[in-house]
Amino acid sequence: MYQNTDGQFATAAFQTFTKTILQLPSYDLLLNGDLIQGFHPRSKEVWSMDPGDHVGAAMMLLDPLVNKATRVWVTAGTESHSQESEQGLAMYFGANRDKYTKKLAPNLWRFTYCGVMMHAIHHMPTTVRVNLEATQLSVQLREHQIKCVQVDLQPPRLVIASHRHTAASYTDFHSMMLVTPAWQTADGRYTQKVVPGAQTRVGGLMLDWTERLDGELPLVHPYIYAPEKE
Repeated sequence: MYQNTDGQFATAAFQTFTKTILQLPSYDLLLNGDLIQGFHPRSKEVWSMDPGDHVGAAMMLLDPLVNKATRVWVTAGTESHSQESEQGLAMYFGANRDKYTKKLAPNLWRFTYCGVMMHAIHHMPTTVRVNLEATQLSVQLREHQIKCVQVDLQPPRLVIASHRHTAASYTDFHSMMLVTPAWQTADGRYTQKVVPGAQTRVGGLMLDWTERLDGELPLVHPYIYAPEKE
């Protein structure tokens, strides 16, 4: 939802992604935070300065995916972006309610799926160094696991995070850490200041247990799109 050509590309890519997912016979849906951009960066490239317009766009764009999903989970994102709009969007989408916090969009989801204990959280550390992108995957996976062991909780074997706009995966074949792609484009005003040379890559992940036994880690299908460059 930007005025530049990358934004137009991202909108078209999301439509392609939506058509692909809607062809599945059934699925569950995790919306892992920052469902709107908001006006946090004061970017002139944002298509509207009104967060209410962003919420309306999120409803319109996500409705087809939500309506076919068997179950929906919504995670809280970054307050300065979303202004906690995920709580209202989760109610609108009829999403699951967290049994621990009683919130529709908690900061951390913890549940068992296909026999695998999972954590879903929006935030994770970021880096501008490409050679360090993979480091935090194993670090954050172990942090989630150790913190659970310290209080006698079952540690997760699958952790899903977002936030850093750079998709990645790590596994030791017993546990797995995933970082989802973003649907936000690399805007010219701020992105290049924070991450020089950053390029737009948008998309989503599909976790597939079709050929897996209960308790096994999923097969991960990445749907990642990049605009064509000259």
